[in-house]
Amino acid sequence: MSQDPHYQQTHDAGGGPAGPSSQNPAAPLLLPSQIIEARQSALGSSIANWNPEPDAQFISRAPGPRERERGWTNYDWFISYDEDGRTYQAYMPGEYNLPNDGEEQDRQDFQHALYEIILDGRLALAPIESPHYALEIGTGTGIWAIDFAEQHPTCHVVGTDLSLIQAAPRTSNCQFFLENSETQDWLFPFRLDYVHLRSMGPCFTDIRTVFHKAYNHMSAGGWIEVQDGIWEIFSTDGSHRGSAMERWLDLIKVGALSQGRDMSKVRRAKEYLLEAGFTNICDIQIPAPTSPWAKDKRLKRIGYYNGTAMLSALAPYRKMLGFAGLEPSEIEDLVSNVSKELHDIRKHWYMGW
Repeated sequence: MSQDPHYQQTHDAGGGPAGPSSQNPAAPLLLPSQIIEARQSALGSSIANWNPEPDAQFISRAPGPRERERGWTNYDWFISYDEDGRTYQAYMPGEYNLPNDGEEQDRQDFQHALYEIILDGRLALAPIESPHYALEIGTGTGIWAIDFAEQHPTCHVVGTDLSLIQAAPRTSNCQFFLENSETQDWLFPFRLDYVHLRSMGPCFTDIRTVFHKAYNHMSAGGWIEVQDGIWEIFSTDGSHRGSAMERWLDLIKVGALSQGRDMSKVRRAKEYLLEAGFTNICDIQIPAPTSPWAKDKRLKRIGYYNGTAMLSALAPYRKMLGFAGLEPSEIEDLVSNVSKELHDIRKHWYMGW
């Protein structure tokens, strides 16, 4: 290992698994909160509806209920506002346009479960051994930071976000702060051994600013890890072209761009990190099916969770579609069609992570 800060990244698309599916194309997907609360037997029964011969190991490995209660964990009336029945951060209006209410917190916690499956139960892929100081940018509910602090009891873990919606840490080595990591100065009195970012596509005007700050505040030999998906759909047979799903993803990027956020820049993360000074870059590409159509057990499981996560994202991203110029009736029609496509496991589609 050199003495320069390092970087590890998980994103971009790999090859897609192929093969016909004999499963029911109209199988229902559970809502995130239902899955989080469900016992393994109930989850196993749901998966069994898709597969006439469910694999026992596939069913039993499903994550159990989370300790965080559903809904608000730390609500502050002074830094939130209501719009169309959803609640948004008001610490820096316009800097982040997804909700921060209980429904969104459940979605974020479920997305954490998806990442756990994609990463084979690991919180980080970077070869960190005994970090002293770690930072998670855009910590959301704080579930990753809390888990990381428990796994590394001698590490001081800091999570920053525009919303104070984090659960109370179960250990004393984890703290959360209100901060805009892009526009505000980093005032940490220590050097960072590890910086973690996840699902940051709609968050920054220019993520290069964040990468430069991370480099300048990192200890020699430190690591930065970006875990993210690219906002594109692929298929094994080209059937995704012209789909409602493809249009939905494209319009979300258009809406985000109208607010100064270029979500396609995640593809250039490697380039931007090199510009910031990072070395020894590792780019890991993982295909994530949009439903459990794949024969491979791991990819089938990823598809189940990714499909459910995508369904849960339809509601919070409606605002982005409005930014793209769609009328409410057009948004409703598009979201309805995307939902139908996500429920159809005859469509062998996948996204890149």
